[in-house]
Amino acid sequence: MIEELNLTSDISTNYESD
Repeated sequence: MIEELNLTSDISTNYESD
């Protein structure tokens, strides 16, 4: 579950960065 949350957080940051 933690990995899934981490993945979502990473994608969110990547999206904002883009």
